[in-house]
This record gives sequence, C-alpha cells and structure tokens, in this order.
Amino acid sequence: MYMEFATGVEGSTAYLCYFNKKRLIKILHSWGINDFRGFLKNYIWDDTDAMMCEFEDRGWSYKKVACEF
Repeated sequence: MYMEFATGVEGSTAYLCYFNKKRLIKILHSWGINDFRGFLKNYIWDDTDAMMCEFEDRGWSYKKVACEF
C-alpha cells in the first residue's frame, strides 16, 4: 500500500511511501478512523507525513522512494 508525500513547494522532492496495510489500518483505528476506503479517497500529503511519523514512533519500517515533482 503506498501513499504520496510532497510538500507542494516546486523543486522539492516528492516521495512514494509504502506502508504495511495492517499496520496502517491499526494506526487509523487509533485515530478513530474506521472507514479505510474513505480515508484513501480523501487523504492529503499531510496525512502521509503524519503516518510516517506514527510508523517511526512505533519503530515500524516503511519504504520511502523519491520521485520527480
């Protein structure tokens, strides 16, 4: 499962972040979000940034791949 992260600043680096789906859902449940599909339809890059922080705080790994912005 991947989510996009970009700051919206031209010339900055954008990333595709690959998260473990079960762990992603576990974090969403801890935030009180039970509609996984609804979350995916409406997420923004801030959500991806928060998700990266949650994974790092919990010591979970994820893959972050730089891409053109």
